Amino acid sequence: MSKERQTTKKFQILGAFVAVLAFSALTVASASATLWLMGGKSLTVKTLVDTHGELAWHHTGGLGGTLVLLCSFLLHGFVGPGAKDEVTDILGLNGELNKLTCLVHTGNSLCPAGTLILMTAVRLPWLTELKLVGTETVDEMKGTGGETGFSTECKGISIECTKNETFKFDENLANGALFLAKGLAASCSDGGTGTASGMIEVLGATVS
Repeated sequence: MSKERQTTKKFQILGAFVAVLAFSALTVASASATLWLMGGKSLTVKTLVDTHGELAWHHTGGLGGTLVLLCSFLLHGFVGPGAKDEVTDILGLNGELNKLTCLVHTGNSLCPAGTLILMTAVRLPWLTELKLVGTETVDEMKGTGGETGFSTECKGISIECTKNETFKFDENLANGALFLAKGLAASCSDGGTGTASGMIEVLGATVS
């Protein structure tokens, strides 16, 4: 075989190999894509949605002793385009702006059991994005100007707990997408740890 034919054949083999790599990369990228959908279609613009949430908040190792709060809230924000989403405002049960309404389930020396208290959101808006981590879809949440979190005040003492949170996608429901918060640990200003468990449901939107 002439050197010219050998060189041509090498380039043909190399070209085929590069084409296979490019196709494989495209396949992996397509398989790893996770997007917000509405009406079964991916979103190309920011779309207004509400999110309902129920969380149990455990605060341990800090001032006053162990504290367990049961919190209900409504998030206002956007989903799309693509995998992007955003939390702009939070409403408590009685319409309080950027606060969670929480029942003190297990009280301590600062916050007595059976009372209602408010947890104030810090560093809003929170910028979030759907991502694949291994085989799981998660919604990663980051604050603007620092980590996401809440400040709680009892008997004039304010304690702030912060962490950029990640919520695990669980399933698409008839009216939206369900995410679970399980064991999300935050660092608190009193030296304690805040841990959240529970769920949020993004209403009207689903996940591909």
